[in-house]
Amino acid sequence: MAYLAEASKPEPPPASLTIGIDVSKDHLDAARHPGGDTAGVANTRKGQSALLRWIGDVKAVARVVFEPTGPYHRALEERLASCGVPMVKVNCLVPGFDGAFFSLEWKEALWARFTTEAPRRQRQSVE
Repeated sequence: MAYLAEASKPEPPPASLTIGIDVSKDHLDAARHPGGDTAGVANTRKGQSALLRWIGDVKAVARVVFEPTGPYHRALEERLASCGVPMVKVNCLVPGFDGAFFSLEWKEALWARFTTEAPRRQRQSVE
């Protein structure tokens, strides 16, 4: 006796990419994991379009992570949601932190250390 089996559709690969976005008033700086690719765009509708092209297939994205930054993240959040991109908003881990804990001298020393010891990354515009 013969049995006919339906051809099974291959399962799509699980979403495996994580995109982290640093949101500021003027720029969106993004990094992809795994891979380490980075991109920088203006925090405008045109920049968001360029960022979505850089992200590529949203079905491969497990999550886009960003910190809510007052009014500057809202347009990005709405745009990602309208495209069906899974998002995670991560609040600062230090309650009430606004950068005022540290003196200007301390911040400048920290920045100087970061910029001299951190690997140099060039902002790669994708616009």
